[in-house]
Amino acid sequence: MKLISATVSNYRIHKETSVDFNSGLTLISGPNESGKSTLAEAIHRALFFRAKAGGESREQMNSVWGEPPRVTLRFEVGGKAVTLAKTYRGGRGECTLNVAGEGGLSGDAAEERLAELLKSGAPVGGQGAGTLLLKRWAHLWVWQGLAGTSPTRAVAEEQDTLVQRLQGAGGAAVMQSELDARVFRGIQMRRDSLFTDNGAVRKACDLAKAEDELRAMQSLLAERQQAVQALEEAVARHSRASDTITEKTRALEAGDRERIETERKLRESEELIRARDPIIRRMQDATSGIEELEGIANELASARQARDDAAKALAPMTDRIRTLKDDLEDSRGHLRETEGEWEVARTAAATARAWRTALESQLLLLQRTRERRALEIVLGRIAATREEQLAIRAEIARTPSVDRADLVELGELSHEVIAADAAVSSLGARIEIVESREPITVGGDPLAVGGWITVTRDTDVQIGATATLRIKPGNDTSLVGARQTAADARRKIEAKLTELCVTSPAEAGDVYMKRQELLAKDAALQKELDRLDAEGNAAALDACQKACEEAALRASLAARECGNALPSDPAVVQAAAGEAADACRLAEQAERDLDAALKVARERCGNAEDAYVQANAAASDLQRRDRDALVRIETVEDRHGSDDSRATRMLELRARRDEASAELAVLQRRVDDLQPDQLRTDLSRLEGAVEQARNAIEMANVERAAAAERLRLSGTTDPRVDLETARAAVDRAARRHGELRDQAAALQYLACVAEDVQRSVTERINAPLEDAVKGYLECVFGPGASAKLAGALQSGDSPELLIMREPAGLGTFNFGELSGGTREQVGIAMRLAMAEVLASDHDGCLPIVLDDSFANSDPGRVSALQRMLYRAAQRGLQIIVLTCTPSDYGTLGASEVRLSRPVLSQHMAPRPSAPEATSPAPDAEPPGKAIDGGDTAVFLEKLRERGGSSGNMGLREALGWSQEQYDGVKKTLLASGMIVLGQGRGGTVRLA
Repeated sequence: MKLISATVSNYRIHKETSVDFNSGLTLISGPNESGKSTLAEAIHRALFFRAKAGGESREQMNSVWGEPPRVTLRFEVGGKAVTLAKTYRGGRGECTLNVAGEGGLSGDAAEERLAELLKSGAPVGGQGAGTLLLKRWAHLWVWQGLAGTSPTRAVAEEQDTLVQRLQGAGGAAVMQSELDARVFRGIQMRRDSLFTDNGAVRKACDLAKAEDELRAMQSLLAERQQAVQALEEAVARHSRASDTITEKTRALEAGDRERIETERKLRESEELIRARDPIIRRMQDATSGIEELEGIANELASARQARDDAAKALAPMTDRIRTLKDDLEDSRGHLRETEGEWEVARTAAATARAWRTALESQLLLLQRTRERRALEIVLGRIAATREEQLAIRAEIARTPSVDRADLVELGELSHEVIAADAAVSSLGARIEIVESREPITVGGDPLAVGGWITVTRDTDVQIGATATLRIKPGNDTSLVGARQTAADARRKIEAKLTELCVTSPAEAGDVYMKRQELLAKDAALQKELDRLDAEGNAAALDACQKACEEAALRASLAARECGNALPSDPAVVQAAAGEAADACRLAEQAERDLDAALKVARERCGNAEDAYVQANAAASDLQRRDRDALVRIETVEDRHGSDDSRATRMLELRARRDEASAELAVLQRRVDDLQPDQLRTDLSRLEGAVEQARNAIEMANVERAAAAERLRLSGTTDPRVDLETARAAVDRAARRHGELRDQAAALQYLACVAEDVQRSVTERINAPLEDAVKGYLECVFGPGASAKLAGALQSGDSPELLIMREPAGLGTFNFGELSGGTREQVGIAMRLAMAEVLASDHDGCLPIVLDDSFANSDPGRVSALQRMLYRAAQRGLQIIVLTCTPSDYGTLGASEVRLSRPVLSQHMAPRPSAPEATSPAPDAEPPGKAIDGGDTAVFLEKLRERGGSSGNMGLREALGWSQEQYDGVKKTLLASGMIVLGQGRGGTVRLA
C-alpha cells in the first residue's frame, strides 16, 4: 500500500491543503501551528475513522470556516489505484471509494471494502473511538511524543499477522499444530499439579502422600530396630560390667603399691635439692666479684686510650687554626671593597628606573587623554539619542491609545450595521411602476414609470388625485428588531469613537498605524542606547579620568626624583622612554652583577668564619676529652686500688668459684639420677589411676544391676518378629514411592523438552525480525549493534526488547533503560523492521509516518538516523517525515513539502477543541490591556533563569501571572523576535 496524494479541506486550521507523496522519502516541513500533525491525523482518520461517526473525536475535527471536514486520498493497493473521499458531518457523513477496474462504492459498502483493502479491522466509530484510533496501525503512525514507547506494544492489532509472516520467513519448519499446543499445555498442567514454581512437590498430590507414608513406615521400622537393639545391649552391658569389676580390682591393688614407693623417692630428691642452695650462693658471690673487677679493668683501658687519641689529634690542629685566621682577614677586606662598588651601582640603577617610570607614566597620560576625548564624543551621541527618544515618547503620549482589539471591535460593529441594514432591506416591500396614466408618489416622493423603490415601514402611495394606497411591508416585529439592531450598533460605534478620541473608524486605523510606527521608533532608539551602553561608557570615562590623574602624579614624582624635565610631544616621549629603558636595563644588569659578586664575597667570608670557629671548637673539645679521661683514671684507682692489688683479688675469687662449682656438680648428679619431676608426674598419674579404678568398680556395679533389671522387665514377646513385619511395610511403601517418583521425573523431563521446543520455535520465529532490525540499528550505532526479543510474539504478549552493543563494549540493555533519544532511535528501527516484514501482505510497501519523532535527538543524531530512513526507503517502505526543522534533514534526499501557518481573518479564531490551538498564533492580538514594557523584561529574565527554554505552563506559574497577561507578553516578544516557539505544537518557548 502506497500513498499518492492527500487533500484536506475544512479540517481544523486547514481551509484546503493538498500534498503529493514521493514513493520513497517525503519531508513535510513547516513552523509550529502550520498544521503538520493535523495533516497526519486527517490522513489516518480517513483510512480508519467511519465517515458517519460522531462524538468527541468527530467534534475535534471541526474547522473555523463552519464547513464539514473533508479528506480525499489517492493511494495504490494490490496494483490498483484507489481514490477515497470522506466528508464528516455526523450521521449524514459520506464515504466514496473508487478502485480502478472495480467501479465506485459509497456508504457502508465503501467502508467495508476499504477495510478489506487495508487488511485492518472494521472502521472505528462510536464511544471510545479516540483510544481505538491510536491503536490502529500504531506501528506505522508514530504520533508526536510516542516514538520512545515500546514498539512491540504498538503492533498489538497486527501481532497475529506479524507472527504468520515471521513463521513463513524463518519458522515454518517448526510450526506447532493445535494438537502440539494442547499436548504441551497438558504436560504443563500435569507438571504444575505435582510441583510448585520453585520445583517443590505439592502437598496434596499422590507423590507427596507416598512420601509421607514412606516416612511413617521408616519411622516405625526405626522404633522396632531400637527395641531389638536395646535388648541386645542390656545382655552385653551385664557381661561387660562383671568383667570390669574383676579387672579394676586387680589394677587398684597394683596402683597402691607403686604409689607408696614413688612417694619415698620424691622425699629423698627434695632433701638433696635443699642442700644445693648455700653452695649456689657462694658460687654466685664469687662470680659477681670477678665481673666487677673485669669491668674496672675495661674502664681504665678505655680512659687511657682516649688520652692517647686526644694528644695525637691536638698537635696538627694548632697549625690549622693559624692558617684559617689569616684567610678570614683576607675575606673581610674583599667584602668591604665589593660593598662599596655595589652601593654606587644601586644608586645609578634607582636613578635610571625613576626616569624610565616618569617617561612611561607621561606616555600613559597622553594615551588616556586621547581615550577620554573619544568617550566624551560617544556620551554626546548618547545624550542626543535620549533627547530624540524623549520627543518620540512625548508624541506617543499625545497620540490616542488605539490597539488592535479596538480596531477589531469597530470592524465587528460595522459588520453588524451592514448586516442589520441588509436585513431591513430583505424584509422591505419593493414597489415598481409598470404602467400608469396618473402621477404616482410614494411617501410624498414622485415615482416614474419603470422606476422602483423598497419601503421598510408603513408608506402611503398616492395615485393621481383620487386613489391612496397604504403599503405595510414584511413582519413588523422583525423590521423593528433589525432597525433597532442597526441603531444600537451605530450608537456603539459613536461611543467607541468618542472613547478613542477619533472621529471615524478610518481615522482610528490611521492613529493605530501611527502609534505602531512611533513605538517601533522608540524601540529602535532604545536598542541604539543599549548598544551604546551609556552606563558602561560613563564608567569607562570615570576610570579613564582617574587613570589620567594617577599617571600625571606618577610622572611628576618620578621626574622630580631624577631631576629631569618631561617632554610633552608623544613621539619625543616614546623615543626617550625607549632610551631610558635601555639605560635602565644596563644599570640594572650592572647592579645584578655586583649583587652576585657581593653574595659570593659574603659567602666566602662566612665560610672562612665558620671554618675558623669550627677549628677552635674542635681543639677545645680535644683538650676537654683529655682532661675527662685523666679524671676517670685517677677516680678509679683511688676507689679500687692499683693494678697489682686488683689482680691478687681476682685470683682469690676465681678459686672460690671453682670449688663451689665442683660441690654443686656432685649434688646435681644425685638429683638427676632420682628424676624428681618425673616422680611427681608418676605420683599424679598413679593417684588418678587409683581413683578411676574405684569409680569404675562403683559404676560397673550400678550398670550390672540396671542390666539385670532390664532383662527381668523385657517379658516373653520376641521383638525380632515385629522388626521383620516393619521391614516388609517399608519395602511396600518404597516401591510405591519409587513408581510415583519415576513418573514425576518423566513428566518433568517431558515438560523441559516441550519448553526447549517452544523456545526453539520462538527463536526461529523472532529471528527474521531480529535480522531485519539489526541492519537498521547498524545504520545508527555502527557494526555489531543488534536487538533481541526476550519472549514469544505468538503468545499474544509484548516481549521485552533487548539492545546489544557488545562490539562497542557497551553490553546489553533493556529498552526501558535507554535514554530518551536512544529509545526514539531504537523504537523507530524496530517499527521499520516490523513494517518491512508486514509489507509482504501490502504489495511489498507500507507507509511510515514520523510526526516530529526525534524530539530528544540533537541534529547530529538526526543526521545519523537519515541512513536508517534511507535504508527503509531502499527496501520498499514509504517514509513520510513531519518536522519543524527541515534543516536537520538536508542530506536525506527526500521530496520536500512546505506548509505555512494559515492566516485567519479577524472575525475567525480556532476552536478550543483543536489540538493546534494550545498556544496563540503569532499574529493573534492578545486580549486585555496594553502590555507594560516592564513585563517583557520580567518575562525574559525569568526565562533566562530557567536555562533559556521553558514550557508555557511552568513559566507562567513561575511568573505568577494570569493566562491573559502571559499570552499578551508572549505575543509581543514573539513579534519582536526576542523569543521563538519550541519544537512540536508550540508548547514551549526559548530565547532567540
